Amino acid sequence: MFMFRFALCLLACSAPQQKVDLSPAILTDFADVERMFKRGYEDAKTKKALPSSYTSTFRRGIGEIRTGPLRRQTVSHLWYVGPEASAYMAGFGARRQYQDDEEQKKYLDNWHDLLAQGRNSLTFQGTLNIYPSFGAAYAQIDRAANPADLKGVRAVLQVGKRIVQPRVQPGDLEFSDGTASNRVSIPASTSSTTTTVAAGAATDGTSTAVAVGASRSVTTNYYTIVREERYSYYSGTFLVQFNLFGPDGTPILGKDDKEFTVIVIYGSNERRATYKVDDFRKFWAAK
Repeated sequence: MFMFRFALCLLACSAPQQKVDLSPAILTDFADVERMFKRGYEDAKTKKALPSSYTSTFRRGIGEIRTGPLRRQTVSHLWYVGPEASAYMAGFGARRQYQDDEEQKKYLDNWHDLLAQGRNSLTFQGTLNIYPSFGAAYAQIDRAANPADLKGVRAVLQVGKRIVQPRVQPGDLEFSDGTASNRVSIPASTSSTTTTVAAGAATDGTSTAVAVGASRSVTTNYYTIVREERYSYYSGTFLVQFNLFGPDGTPILGKDDKEFTVIVIYGSNERRATYKVDDFRKFWAAK
């Protein structure tokens, strides 16, 4: 739930601009925020974890690792943290943490004051987890994690053919690190050959015939070699905001736009997180 500690950074203190031209998916008033807070609170009464409809709407993968020669796993994510999304999460957390009425009221009052000044940003929070690649045979490590991938991180917003720069690029991320062990089981075998020689003789009273024969048998023993590979991993988070309006007051996400993409560049990676406007509308409209 760390991605929502910046929830109140979503708005800038400036007068509303051309709201009428904004996409309906990001038009927000206090009633929307209050409704989503209450919905999150109610959902938490019957759910232990965020519903899949929430994560599928607001979370996108922006990085994966190889966990075997033919397997991959997503380990880095980007979250859209718009007011309604944040309010739902806050309501969910309020119920799970047994917050009292005063705590809940304080949260909503903050939103009331901020929304009264007008919303003018799109905000996202990302987590980059840098792990080794386990793509060698039997999921052995074939590339170490490189903390330099967390330096010079960049993000831009793409709407149609337009590329929009953020207010501030993420840049060099502060990060945590750790070590772990990769336990690998490698099948192996040894074989041994045994030769058996047998001789026999026959006689008719005047002569004797001798016969010699040999046979071979192969014995194979199968076993497993267990190998421990120590490795390091790194994790950094970032917050990135884009102005909702250009210098001339034109919205960057208009009422006719169907989707938008955040492009995140780190290390040698260029990852794209695409959000569809209709997904937002469906989530807001759900009961």
